[in-house]
Amino acid sequence: MFRRSNHSARPVYADRYVDSPAAMKAPSRSTQEEQDEVDEEARRQALKDLISSWNDRFQLISLITTFFASVEAGMLQTTTPSDRNDSSNWLSACNAALLGGLIMHANASFVSFIAAFFLISFKVRVAKKEEQIARGEQPHSQHREPGSIIIDMAEKHIATPPTDPRPGPLKIQPSNTSTPPVWSRNPHLVQMGPFSREPPIGLLSRLHSFCIFTSITGFTLAVTGIVCYAWAMQPLSVSVFTSVCTGLVLGGGLFTLMYRSDNDSMYIS
Repeated sequence: MFRRSNHSARPVYADRYVDSPAAMKAPSRSTQEEQDEVDEEARRQALKDLISSWNDRFQLISLITTFFASVEAGMLQTTTPSDRNDSSNWLSACNAALLGGLIMHANASFVSFIAAFFLISFKVRVAKKEEQIARGEQPHSQHREPGSIIIDMAEKHIATPPTDPRPGPLKIQPSNTSTPPVWSRNPHLVQMGPFSREPPIGLLSRLHSFCIFTSITGFTLAVTGIVCYAWAMQPLSVSVFTSVCTGLVLGGGLFTLMYRSDNDSMYIS
């Protein structure tokens, strides 16, 4: 006797039992337009982070240098003698160093404030453009970026298949019915300059270096003025102790910068 099985035969696809070939669906692929939108969103987010980073730097420099300038201005009221004829060489050197530090810190504060102001105005312009896009409106940008025609020509040249320079039989490429690849690319040019529509990264970097240099120079002059004031108006023991403290601070700073250990290669991931 033969017993009939209740299970029907099913085809095997990819080492698994499926009901039909339609059940095997290929993984969803994003189109080129969707990939371009993802790339553009990532570029906008990176631009926001970059602008916020530069803005925080300049605001911090402006705050610190303004504080130093106010301290130096207050010290000048103490070190300036009532009679110019009573001024000694140490006191003159003290006032000169404090005035030099005041100029350096005031300059760094002004430059950093102007840079932060332009960055904030750029952030406002970007926010307005995103608001227009969110409401379904197209931003008013009639002109094209310089060099965009060259980029378009380069893209067409890359997309065009190479031709055979030698005459001969026609080469027929095998047909490929697979889905065309999705490229993650976003070629664009960044115009550098103080009057461009994009943030000039090179100019911001130079302004940041200039502010750091003037801040360090002003701080050095302020410390020099304090030491000169100690030698001009304080007893010898106080002057020597002040000079020793200044030397320890400078030596410790140089040792911290020059010393290398095994932990210098460690980083926070």
